Amino acid sequence: MKHSISLLSLSLLAAVLMTACTPREESHTTPSITLTYFICDPVYDESGAIIGGSDTLGWNYDEELNTYILDTLYMADSTQVIFAAGFRSFDNNLVSTSFEYDTTQLALQLYLTDEILAATTAKTDVSKGILYFNPGFNYVGFPVTYTPRTTGDIRLSVKVESDAGESYSPAYIHLMQPVR
Repeated sequence: MKHSISLLSLSLLAAVLMTACTPREESHTTPSITLTYFICDPVYDESGAIIGGSDTLGWNYDEELNTYILDTLYMADSTQVIFAAGFRSFDNNLVSTSFEYDTTQLALQLYLTDEILAATTAKTDVSKGILYFNPGFNYVGFPVTYTPRTTGDIRLSVKVESDAGESYSPAYIHLMQPVR
């Protein structure tokens, strides 16, 4: 009797362990967006590398607005701001990245290499800040500049979308640039 209880316990344990070790067929991860420092009035060397700037903009997260609020820019200053944006989809395919903003308030430019452009599809519209990617890519990063066209609280949303499914994608970062 003791032998059959041990055998039954061992069989149940083996069944539980085998069930727990079943590999997942797919991986689904929320994509991520990484932003670097926001540098005002960048200064470049002869090779095009940034060697300085007049200031860097700090930022604070406003939980109520679900928005990062940047330090205030003043229109009397030279107002070009540069930062780098990185988009990662982990084990999933990168589907698209976009910058959503009011073009009457903000002039925005993406600095894309030929390699990045070669990875995009015909639906891409660089002038509108929208990139669509061919399957097989899971990271892209590039510099972005913007110049305010008006005063006020200018909003900029950065979006990344992967093929992870609606429960995980897209992901956003919302920014507010006060300009006086």
